[in-house]
Amino acid sequence: MATRWTLVLVLLGTIVFINVGHTFAAGDPDSDPPLAPLGPVPVPPDNPITAEKTELGKLLFFDPKLTGDASLSCASCHRPKQGWGYADPISRGYPGTIHWRNSQTVVNAGYHGKLFWQGNSKSLEAQARTANKGGVAGNGEDDVMEERLRQTPKYREMFRKVFGDLEPQLMNAWRAIATFERAVLSQTDTPLDRYLQGDKTALSPPALEGLKLFTGKANCIECHNGALLSDEKYYNLGVPRAEAWSTSGMHQITFRFEQYAKGVHENLASIMGSAT
Repeated sequence: MATRWTLVLVLLGTIVFINVGHTFAAGDPDSDPPLAPLGPVPVPPDNPITAEKTELGKLLFFDPKLTGDASLSCASCHRPKQGWGYADPISRGYPGTIHWRNSQTVVNAGYHGKLFWQGNSKSLEAQARTANKGGVAGNGEDDVMEERLRQTPKYREMFRKVFGDLEPQLMNAWRAIATFERAVLSQTDTPLDRYLQGDKTALSPPALEGLKLFTGKANCIECHNGALLSDEKYYNLGVPRAEAWSTSGMHQITFRFEQYAKGVHENLASIMGSAT
């Protein structure tokens, strides 16, 4: 009998643990990670955060030297006054092009393991490099961007101090930008974080009602879960394209060029809707 009750208690303990640790939606057989406060931002061992590197990264983030014609910077599409993102439906592109997507905010981007809308960059360092070199974004060439840094006395001094470079190395520019984003743009002191850490006064009554819906009847937590409020998966939600897709020749030409560059040669008309 003692053995039986021990088994029952273990099973009950397991059930309680699962219910506390995960959220089950009605009719949903799988479990979703519970909401949780954000901890310290992950930092790669080969790119530790320092005050000097953060300052260098901030300068580079706002400097147009790291693009093709030196007319754009990271901040051109990730605007501080627009939540470090881009407020328009479609982001601006490199001069002579138009982007077909919206620039995501870089706030808390350091927590994500997948960056860009298709998740093709796995780190902030890789994202910075890809964005500044992308044909409809920065369109920069490695040798040109690096030479601009080397011809700037302040950068020569700062790269030598931060990285020990005799002359600025472009790969270290991406490391500095990533450090700035991790150190400055990681926000963990939000009302939701404080509430999840135990401060039950952090959320207003309407916000608490919203949280109840979010994790319950509305089932937002099915996709927006965990500390990131995201399962980092990709879904086709059927959101219609912006009107410019079918009315702007620049949008169509830019998109066609990108698709051809990726090896897509057929059915572009169907991809672009009414565009011809």
